[in-house]
Amino acid sequence: MIQALSAQSFVPIKEIRDGVVFLKNGSKRMVLLTTALNFALKSDDEKEAILMQYQSFLNSLDFDLQIFVHSRKLNIQPYLDILEEKRSQQTNELLKIQIKEYANFIKTFTE
Repeated sequence: MIQALSAQSFVPIKEIRDGVVFLKNGSKRMVLLTTALNFALKSDDEKEAILMQYQSFLNSLDFDLQIFVHSRKLNIQPYLDILEEKRSQQTNELLKIQIKEYANFIKTFTE
C-alpha cells in the first residue's frame, strides 16, 4: 500500500531560528518588515536622494533579492476625529482654518 506524503515533505524548510529560515538544501532566507514611506509628499531633492540611496543599496548586494510589497487600507477616521477635536478647541481662527484644510487634504489624499 502506498503511503501518502506529509505536508512537511513538500515544504523546503528545515527550520526557522532567530528570524532566519534554513532550507533543506542548505540555503538561508530572511524576511524583513519595513515601514511605509510617503514618497509623494517628498520634495524633488528628497525623492532623488531616496532613489540614489536605494539604488546604491541594491547595487551593493551580492545575492538574489525578492521584494514583496503588501499595502493595506488603514482607517484614518480616528486621526481625523482627533484633528476635529483640536480644531474645535482652537481659539485662533487662522489655525482653525488650517486644521480644517489639512483634514480635508488628508481625506482626499487617502481616498
